[in-house]
Parts: sequence; structure tokens; C-alpha cells
Amino acid sequence: MAIASRTTGRRRQNSQSRRLTTSHHANPWFALDRGNADEQQGEVWFGVLAWSGNWKLAAEVTDFGLTNIGIGINDWDFAWRLNPGESFTTPKSIGGYTRAGFGAASRRLHDFVRNELLPHGKQLHKMLYNSWEAVFFDVSEASQIAVAERAAQMGVELFVMDDGWFQGRNRDNAGLGDWWPDPKKFPNGIQPLIDRVNALGMEFGIWVEPEMVNPDSDLYRAHPGLGDSLSKPHTHRDAQPVDSKCRPA
Repeated sequence: MAIASRTTGRRRQNSQSRRLTTSHHANPWFALDRGNADEQQGEVWFGVLAWSGNWKLAAEVTDFGLTNIGIGINDWDFAWRLNPGESFTTPKSIGGYTRAGFGAASRRLHDFVRNELLPHGKQLHKMLYNSWEAVFFDVSEASQIAVAERAAQMGVELFVMDDGWFQGRNRDNAGLGDWWPDPKKFPNGIQPLIDRVNALGMEFGIWVEPEMVNPDSDLYRAHPGLGDSLSKPHTHRDAQPVDSKCRPA
């Protein structure tokens, strides 16, 4: 993730994401100092937004020399109708302060997440191997078993089969939404792979992206209303977010 530093003058500066999801490309996070902090020392005010959708951050120095920062849901393309008696809960923001520089700000935020937010934050997590970079879309029972055997030799404890295992998923712009094993890649289903991974002493995990759908999928062809009803341009993967309001029962 690239981190950029800006000087906040007496004008509003905005940072935002319209990507529909957060990631290392667009993270709702900020750190503010007086211009003299480094990793080890200096006052730092920092914060994040606990939200994984579109977001906007606005910072400004007022005419009275006060610094204001606001962060929340991006108002671009957003509306929510409230009927009488209904309420809407906005995402929480988390903020902190330290005199010990940007390094301490990072550590305090990480400690807060581990201690207060994650259900097993202090638990030592299993060593994980993800199969994506090894095979990309060339997924099959044989290729995954071969990768799993190499992972086991390295002491991996959790083997995760990534993208490419499900129906019609041979390229980036097809298949999302058809969440069943591709019969050409897994003629016997994925249970033989799971059994082999377990026999190698590892737990088995699998990658899914249930919030997205490709127009080139059986699901979308059967239920085109699942696509984003606002008709936004598709991403580079020709995938659209699933509109939960249109989800069939």
C-alpha cells in the first residue's frame, strides 16, 4: 500500500473511494501530525472507518486555525429512504492519539483491533498457503494435490484453494456466481481433494466472492436483477456487485 503525505492548508481536501470495496488500493485510514513527527516521535492523531464500502474523508483547517476531519459513507451515488419510525446506523469510526510517532500509532491501532474487535485476536493463527499464484486458473484436482503436497513439506497448516475451482471459471470475466465445482476440473467433486489435504496434516479452505457476479454466468443469465441496479460501469474483471435487494428468495 502506497502512503502519501499532504499538507492541509486552509482549504478542504478530500480522499475517497468509489470502488465499492476497501482494499490496499483504497483504505479508509488517516494519520495527522504537526509536520515534525516520524516513526519514533511526535504527536500523531489517527483513525479508520469500520466500513468496507464506498467512503469519503474530508480534512480542512478553518479560518480559526482548527483542524477538522470527517470520515464516513461516501455520499456519491448513495441514498437511503427512512420511513417514519425507522433508523439508519452509520459505520463506526475509530480514532486515537500518541506522542510516540507513526510507529506507535500503527501499533496502538493493531492492538485495539486484536484486543477489542477480532473474536480470536490473540490466538496464534495457522500458517496458510493460498494456491492462486501457483496455478492461477489452471485448477484441477491433480494440480491442487500437487501444490498441497509441496505446501505440506513446508510445514503449512491450512491449505486454501483459491479462484478457478467453480463452474466455468477459466478466465477473469466469467463464472462468478456459479458456486459449484467445475465438473471438468473436479469430475469427482472436491471431496477427494479435501481428503488428501487432511491426510497431509492440513486443514482445507476455499475461496469464494459471494458479493460479486459475472454477467457471463448461469446465475446472472437466470437472474439479471442480481447485477447492480444502478448500472454502473463494470470493473476490469467485468464483474458487478450483487444487489441484495434483487436477490431471489
